[in-house]
Amino acid sequence: MKYYDNANIENVEMIKKWSNLSIERVTTCPMCGAHESRILIESVFDWLFKVSSDSWNFVECENCKSIYLNERPNEESISIAYSNYYTHSDKKSSPINIIKENLKDIIRGGKVYKKRNSKKKSRALGLFLGRLGLLQRTFLDDISSQENGRIMDVGCGSGHLLSRLESDKWEKFGIELDKNAVSNARGKGIKVFHGSYSVLQEQAESYDVIVCSHVIEHVYRPLELLDLIVGALKQSGEAWIQWPNPLADGLTRFGKYWRGLEAPRHLCLMSKESVITYLSNRFGGLISVNDTSDEWKKAAIYMNLSSRSMQNGDEGAFSKIEHILEILRYWHYCKCIKNSELCTLVVKKLK
Repeated sequence: MKYYDNANIENVEMIKKWSNLSIERVTTCPMCGAHESRILIESVFDWLFKVSSDSWNFVECENCKSIYLNERPNEESISIAYSNYYTHSDKKSSPINIIKENLKDIIRGGKVYKKRNSKKKSRALGLFLGRLGLLQRTFLDDISSQENGRIMDVGCGSGHLLSRLESDKWEKFGIELDKNAVSNARGKGIKVFHGSYSVLQEQAESYDVIVCSHVIEHVYRPLELLDLIVGALKQSGEAWIQWPNPLADGLTRFGKYWRGLEAPRHLCLMSKESVITYLSNRFGGLISVNDTSDEWKKAAIYMNLSSRSMQNGDEGAFSKIEHILEILRYWHYCKCIKNSELCTLVVKKLK
């Protein structure tokens, strides 16, 4: 770990927050346990929140191609990195944002894209705007067999995602570490467990749907979380798991400014193939794994905008005009995308 003296942060009043006592070395890959690795990206700064002036290095596992922080904050000190984390606030619950989100849901009819086996069809305008990239795809577009039941959001933050589901059809649960976010989520009618994902140990076969959206890259033991998610699914239940792709085109393009790195909060970006292999070997015929990553290629719009902003020293922010221009650029380069910005898997527990 070293001080990063990039011109973008010369005038930012910050200090190092992590000492040698609060840093740990990672000697094996968190995903596959291999010892061999190589330095992939050096001097990654917390471009988004500028929590401190520490910089970090990512290494690539030479066995499974996952990438991970080495060195990294230990578990006792990692909370420093979340002191002003965006999912812990309730800004999206302002009256204006609530109206905007409800309008989007009305337009899309609950889903952006039709599914052949879905009971609920999307509205034509929602389909059109979704395909343009003006409406974001949602996890419900990938969940094929569930229209109601018990749903768990692992790392639910302030409950924004679950608050958009129809209340009379879903019994909503969440897990969250931050006490302020827990309070915000409970205010939306979500039953939230205050603590870590370890509470799933006592939730065997309890949920029809489990959402793990951009959480698994934050945890110290990702394989343990995968095991608990599968164990907490009911028969025919589905888990929707998404995280940044370590092989994304954007990482090659933006390097240390790529939005998916987000050091030091992102500890390990697992290669999609290593996750599929692990789940298949661990659970065999008990589950099926559906890779829907290619359906999320439009994530490149946001990832490119945010990465370019950080490259310019703007903390990931961008204007509506920049957003529209990037959408237009997307339709020029979308056919050239080789690796989606996000890995997205749907894991179904078979009967």
